[in-house]
Amino acid sequence: MKEYLKNVKEKLLATSLQFLLSPFRTKRTLKKILNLFSISITSFLSVYLVVTNIIDYLEFDTVTSIKTIIEKQSDFPTISFCSYDKKDIQNISALWFNNENLDKDWQNHFSVYNDYVHDKCYRFNSGFNMINKSIPLKKSNRPGRDDGFDVVIQKQIIINASSNDSVLLIYIHNHTLLPRTTYNRNFLIAPNTITLFEVKRIYDQKLGYPYNECLKDVSKFNLNKTLIEYMKNNNLEYSQKECNRLCSNLMYNQMNCGCTVNFDDFIYWKCWKEQDSIQKCYDSFMRNFNEQNSCFQYCPLECDSFSYDISVSSTPFYNETSYFKYQVVVYYDDLKYTSISERPLLDSFD
Repeated sequence: MKEYLKNVKEKLLATSLQFLLSPFRTKRTLKKILNLFSISITSFLSVYLVVTNIIDYLEFDTVTSIKTIIEKQSDFPTISFCSYDKKDIQNISALWFNNENLDKDWQNHFSVYNDYVHDKCYRFNSGFNMINKSIPLKKSNRPGRDDGFDVVIQKQIIINASSNDSVLLIYIHNHTLLPRTTYNRNFLIAPNTITLFEVKRIYDQKLGYPYNECLKDVSKFNLNKTLIEYMKNNNLEYSQKECNRLCSNLMYNQMNCGCTVNFDDFIYWKCWKEQDSIQKCYDSFMRNFNEQNSCFQYCPLECDSFSYDISVSSTPFYNETSYFKYQVVVYYDDLKYTSISERPLLDSFD
């Protein structure tokens, strides 16, 4: 045993751990106490720092990086138009894009879709034209108002119409989104005004679990088959907001209120004026329905998102014709976008 301890002592003396033997090599009591105290404090601090680092790592904090990325050419947003009074927009009298006059063949640059609330609507840069033929998506070559989208829309004046009936609705969005209704998502444009929309783009990429309560790959989530099939068939890019809208219609139909809605429908506009029994069922559904509780299991939050930051200004102009006129200008302030990304504050190596 003595021989074993002697060997251990010799090995310790030959390493950087020899300081552990210092209290035992000295014969002075005070020095021995000081050495023991020093070793104890050092050991405690070492353990404390290791434990603190592990705790900090398990907090899964992130560092956000914001970059500005410049492009030579940028995808232009899709622009949807609807008339508040459900009347068809009579005519597009002027159309410019990238400083090119498109008046004569404007039908080749717009598509038509049916909105449940506002009936017939038009969409610019959707990837399709009036006869539903696929066309290339437009790109912006230069920033600024002169090289953006500039359209003048004429609409028949309705006698004794309310102020709301003359309003035009516009929704600016990514071409991968196909809004079934512009309700609560639009800008309202008054007649005989020029309205400017200055657009900036933001890409937001978050880390997935455990850093955030979101999913990088939503396809791996246990989505409701009815919802996912509908989105696939309609080429809808997944978003929690769109999924919740579809989910609410699905949940409402399961109530068997007597007013069945399609995924394209907006429940409020279709069922709120129905007979009393349906109205009571609808009211009960709206009081008790909660997106977080009812649709959370079907609609996870996506980690990656894309959005437009839009600044709006408008001014009236004098109009002598028998039509309402609306001039809408949409443009990029510059051909760059903001990229927001995250990285772990501490990784396993740290």
